[in-house]
Formats: sequence, structure tokens, C-alpha cells
Amino acid sequence: MMPQHSSKQLFCVLFVILLSFCLTGCGPSATPAAAVTLTPAATSTSAPTSTPAPTDTPAPTPTPVLPRPGAWNAAAVSLGGLTFEVSPKSRNLQLTTVEFMNFNCQGYQLDGNWIPDKHSGGIESGHFTVTGRMDGEMHLSMSQPASAGSTFYFPDVSIDGKFDETGAKASGTWTIKFTDAECSGSWMGSALEQLAEVKITPTNPPSLGEFSGSVLKDAFNNNNNSWYVGDWNDGLVKSTRSIEGGKYRWTLRALKPVTLTGLAVAEEVVDFKLGVDVKIVESSTNASLGLMFRQIDDANRYYFLISDEGEFAVFLVDQNQWISLIDWTPTSAINPGEENRLKIEAVGDQFAFYINNTWVGGTKDNTHSHGYVGLVTSLDAAGDEGTFEFDDIDLYQAMCDNGTPMGKAFVNLFKSSPGEMTILFNGMQVTVRSGDNLFLVVADINNEFVIGGNSINVTTPSCKQNRIEIK
Repeated sequence: MMPQHSSKQLFCVLFVILLSFCLTGCGPSATPAAAVTLTPAATSTSAPTSTPAPTDTPAPTPTPVLPRPGAWNAAAVSLGGLTFEVSPKSRNLQLTTVEFMNFNCQGYQLDGNWIPDKHSGGIESGHFTVTGRMDGEMHLSMSQPASAGSTFYFPDVSIDGKFDETGAKASGTWTIKFTDAECSGSWMGSALEQLAEVKITPTNPPSLGEFSGSVLKDAFNNNNNSWYVGDWNDGLVKSTRSIEGGKYRWTLRALKPVTLTGLAVAEEVVDFKLGVDVKIVESSTNASLGLMFRQIDDANRYYFLISDEGEFAVFLVDQNQWISLIDWTPTSAINPGEENRLKIEAVGDQFAFYINNTWVGGTKDNTHSHGYVGLVTSLDAAGDEGTFEFDDIDLYQAMCDNGTPMGKAFVNLFKSSPGEMTILFNGMQVTVRSGDNLFLVVADINNEFVIGGNSINVTTPSCKQNRIEIK
């Protein structure tokens, strides 16, 4: 399931801004536990009394359904509008846009849009609260009263809400606090259609070819592959990761809903087969773990997850938006409380998913064509705890006939003159020497070389090689 933090920012009066900060990653959510009604213990029988006349039995209160997953929008009185996303299992809500329309709070004026970075909150019994400072991408015109001075402080924002018994409507209040002012109002909203395109799951496991190029095999008998070990506390999660007893063990305590990942190798892969043994040793409700793949950065990746409730799911994260490719699905292939073997095969836009050597589903998606792979754990609520173990991870690539990994290519910078020189390769300084200098690159995307102040952009087809001569 990638963590950061935000801080107070100062900005000048009457200006339009565009700002980007990274906040929290919010993990997929699991189904809430069913409510339990306690039956009072029996008491001694008293002397009989006369039976009262019967009364009308009140109709039972309908059980509220879960909030509808996907996109929602709302009209906010005196503010403008809100949009938010409800997670696939309706346990988490992420604020996605706030629209200010000539908003005036005691002299503080805002007009435009704010796209928050991962402001989110858990949904408990139909209620939620999202709080945070106004960090993220903003397209706003702002002004403040003369008494506030010459600087503008971004305000604190709080949005509370409750879903109705249909799970398709919601309402609540909003509050915005400036340095010396506070304003509030109400909002009402409803669910929209799912933003995610419906993906077709094949009825039979696809044949995605051979994967002969070994990239990683690790039984965690040592830390020769430099996995992260030690303590971690970033304000989102407290964790300890260690390699002991032939296992890679993660012990987590969530300070907020959190998804924590760890990279397997510092190399991007395109077409691959990735497998690992996983186990939830102990956990709070709604914990999950699994594999991350085709990670471009903290805001773009895929997850293959299982829960100890015997369910699996596949998610696309695209620009911080969680999209369900395969929603949480029960399967007898999972052995709850025991070790389970997960495997992914990915070729082009086709994915196949296996649990304990049983094919459980597949899908197609071309959002991310390459990226890093790794491990992932997820806890749904602040205070949740979990201990997770990983073992026997292996990663293979599909290979071209010429020995190049499928989906990759070589660029050969041939330096015809003697000596060394420093160039920039995709923004990184590298040294090239006389003769051949081979660069393994992701195929069919632009790679930039800056040589002596000159920029050369190279796109190379899969399994091929480009040769550039420099002096």
C-alpha cells in the first residue's frame, strides 16, 4: 500500500498559485466487522403478573448499507463544491477537489480550485472526518484583510459527514480556519458513476510466455540484497523491519490509514514474473499485504493484495487516485492465518494473478507500462497494528532473442576520442569512456542524453539497439 508530510507555507496577497506537496498514501479498505448485539443474562423468575394489553410492534430500523464506492460530488453552502472518492470497500474517503466560488470568510477571499494531496479519513458507521492544512495543487485567487499584514497563511480545513441509509447520499459540515478567522457551513452530496473503466476479467488464465531472465532470488537467510531494516516513524506509521529466522518481518502500528511499501530491486522491469510467500502473523481488522508492481513514483503504481478474510484485490494507483481493477473477491485459494504464495505475470497490458499456484483472475490495463516492483502492507485505521512476513521472493524477466530484457533496449554511446567525459543521462551524471558505452533503457519511451550542452533525445524499440557516436 509511500509517506510524506506537510508544513505551513507563507504566500503573498492577491496572487494565483500552483503548488504541489505530497501527503499520505491511503490504502484500500476492508469490509467492516458486523455489529454484535449482546443478550442480557437470564434473571430469576418473579411472581406472575397480569399480562398487559398488546401494543403495536414498531417496524424494524433498516440496516444502513455501505457508502457507494467511487466518485461523489457535493454542493457546499457559501463555499462552492466538494468532490471525493470512497474506497472500493467503503472504509475510507479521500477528498479530491474543493471549489471556492467567491468565498469570503471575514475578509479572507478565495476563488478557484484546490486539489488536495491525499487528505483522507476512515469511514466508521457511516461517519467520516477529513482534516488537514491546505496543501496540494491550487489554482486560486486569494486576498486577505489589511489587518492580517502582508503575508497569507494557508488555512486549516475540516470536513465532517454522514452517509444516509441508502449509501448513495451524504451530508455534513465544513470548517475553514485562518490565522484570525473561522467560517463554517453545510454540504450535501451524492454518488456518481464509478470513475474506473470496467475491466474484463478473462475466464481462463492467459499464456503470457516464458520468463527466463533471473533478476532476484532471495530466501532472506541474510541481507545481501540490502532490504530496508530498522525502525521507521514518519507520522503516518511506526514500523520495525527485520530479517530473522529466514523471514523478512514487518511490525507496524498505523498512526493514520497507511499503505507501506518496500522496493525489491533498484531496477525497472517491463514484462516479468514476480512471486513471494506472504503471511499475516497477527493483525487488527482490515489488514492486507501483497505485491507492488510497475511503480513509477509514489503516485503511480499497481497493487496485488490479499486479506486474512480470504479475499484478494488488484488496484491501479494513477496520480494518487485508487482505481479498482479487480474488487475485493473471496477465493478458496487463500489459506487464512497461514503462508500463501502470490505470483504475478505481466506482459504488456495483460496481467495474470495466482495464489498458491491457483489462477484467481486476470485483467488488462495500459496505464503504467513499466516500473519498479516490491512488497506492500496496508492498515485501514489509526491504531491498527499488524505483523507481516515475506519469504522466498523471486523475479524473472521475459527475454528477447538477443538477450535484452523484453520491453527494454540498448543505447550505445560510442566515444571515438580517447579519455573520459561527463554527460547527463535522463538527468543523472554519468561518465563515458573511449569506445562502447551501453545504456539499458526502457523501450519506446524518450531517453535524454545531454552531451557538451547539446540535448539528444532517443527512443529505441524493444529488443533493439541505437548507436550514437560522440567525440
